[in-house]
Amino acid sequence: MTAPLFAATIATFLQQLRALDGLLAKAQQACTEGTITEAAIQAARIVPDMAPFPNQVNWVVVHSIGAIEACRAGDSQPVPTPPATTLDEQRTLLADAIARLSAIDPAEIDELADRPVTFSIPARGILLPFDGAGYLLSFAVPNFFFHLTTAYNLLRGLGLPIGKLDYLGQLRIKDQT
Repeated sequence: MTAPLFAATIATFLQQLRALDGLLAKAQQACTEGTITEAAIQAARIVPDMAPFPNQVNWVVVHSIGAIEACRAGDSQPVPTPPATTLDEQRTLLADAIARLSAIDPAEIDELADRPVTFSIPARGILLPFDGAGYLLSFAVPNFFFHLTTAYNLLRGLGLPIGKLDYLGQLRIKDQT
């Protein structure tokens, strides 16, 4: 059996990052077929004061492999990095995150569970002390799903023919053999 924290974080991140990659592949196909433009995808946002599609994809990665790196370092601070702005670049970003997460040993995640992690935004006076498990489960995972769902909704709102099964990705069903 896989370590519980690993299953709740790494395995879930991998499932959903692969699902998001599948959504981006469908978006590329729609662009090729001319049913949508890449410019429309990259400019999509739900409301004017919300970040556009590229940021949503970037933050899915930040709250997956970036969260693991934060646990390793004991420190998490938002780093303003320009997001990938094409579907090709975004898929490369996802592939890199998938490869890095796939290389993580479940035992390492268990070791990170009790390690202190501080989330901070010094300019805003925000300082939140966590242990690794608390950081991952109460901060990183909810943020991961927020941005994943937003990316999905933006694509769906543009008319991309996707549904819940596309969002869920490859389920971890019990082997029946």
